[in-house]
Amino acid sequence: MHNSYKRIGLLLASAAAAVSLAACNSGSKESQGQSEKQQPTAPKEVELVLYSDVGDPEEEINRVYIEPLQKKYPHIKMKYIRAAANSGTTMTDMLASNTKFDIFYHGRGPFEEKLEEFNLMFDMTELARKHQIDLNQLEPTAVQSIKDAFGGKLYGVPVTLNSLLVYYNKTLFDQFGVPYPKDGLTWEETFDLAKRLTRSDGERQVYGFGMNGTAQFVGMSSLPAPFVDGKTNQPSINSDPRWQKLFQTVFANPVMTETFALAKKLPNWASFSKEHELAMILFTASVPNAFEAELKAMNWDMVAMPVFKDAPKVGSRTNPIYFGVTSLSKNPDAAMEAIKFWTSNEYQLEMSKTGKLMASTSKEVRDALGKESAFPDKNWGAITYYPFTQLAPLTKFDNKVRSVYTKHLNTLLAGQADLNTAMRLMEEEAQQVIKEELSK
Repeated sequence: MHNSYKRIGLLLASAAAAVSLAACNSGSKESQGQSEKQQPTAPKEVELVLYSDVGDPEEEINRVYIEPLQKKYPHIKMKYIRAAANSGTTMTDMLASNTKFDIFYHGRGPFEEKLEEFNLMFDMTELARKHQIDLNQLEPTAVQSIKDAFGGKLYGVPVTLNSLLVYYNKTLFDQFGVPYPKDGLTWEETFDLAKRLTRSDGERQVYGFGMNGTAQFVGMSSLPAPFVDGKTNQPSINSDPRWQKLFQTVFANPVMTETFALAKKLPNWASFSKEHELAMILFTASVPNAFEAELKAMNWDMVAMPVFKDAPKVGSRTNPIYFGVTSLSKNPDAAMEAIKFWTSNEYQLEMSKTGKLMASTSKEVRDALGKESAFPDKNWGAITYYPFTQLAPLTKFDNKVRSVYTKHLNTLLAGQADLNTAMRLMEEEAQQVIKEELSK
């Protein structure tokens, strides 16, 4: 009897141990399963194509956009295709060969035109919301412009900007004992300085003020008059008083006309950076990166673009570079993820440090502008000294009409026509150009 109870006790103990062991094994497997489930799934590798016919070299696009993106998101493999007429990569060639591209980028104007011409529009409104892209942190004039162009739809997102400001040769100012320009000057005050610097220096003629072409300025001045009235398809040169104000204040100024008479042109970038005969030049914010070697050989600095007396706190218009997911993309989510990265504070901050004017309005990003560039001691605050002014409405006639306006500016500068005559000629020729475009 005693032995029977003993055997029963051993059997019960063994059973209990077995149940306990099974429970432990079960718990261990269950915990292992839960642990495996909690491990994040590696993102699926995706290939994207970035395309533009701007002409930017592959090395630059890889360095500025693709390499930082792939460092952050290794699963996104991106290829850049640069349009070239003889390589089968023009927009027409790409579409004819059914070559897909996920993201298209270009400057304002050509970006909108090509989206429409080749039916590449893809409304990113929902994707921007899904990927939590904060459009409120991007330059509002650029965001509003792309929405205005397409009835409120988001076909592009600004990533970088360009604007206008004044660069000056400190050596020439020092040589003639003229005080340096400063942020906040009006056009009249700027021309007063320029007049003191326009003089003959032995065998060399020195000029006080110039610009690298008039077309750029009339498209980016702080007076956002449209080239064409989009409602009437008529040139706005004589119907919008801002044009007369712009031409009267800047181009009809005696400093400008006398300079043109002496040089037979408006002194340009070569006059400033190579010949060193120009004291001040109006040019874009991209100059320090684009012409680093030339500027290293000079003693120079920069100040904000001059303002009009009755608009003392209005800055240059910008030229945004838009990036947009295309209607051809088979991976719009991944494409939007790339654009999200390029608009992120992290990326915008790093690029701003190098001297690139980015679309972010973040104080941190704008305060960092140029701090790690080749010229960290320059007046980078000049670029964002004033808020950027609104952008003028676009029309499909703008490029050709702008060419007409700038052509007749030369007749004004050369003294071959007074202001009223020059503006009448602009209007008449622009009307003919628009008529020809409408008949196509």
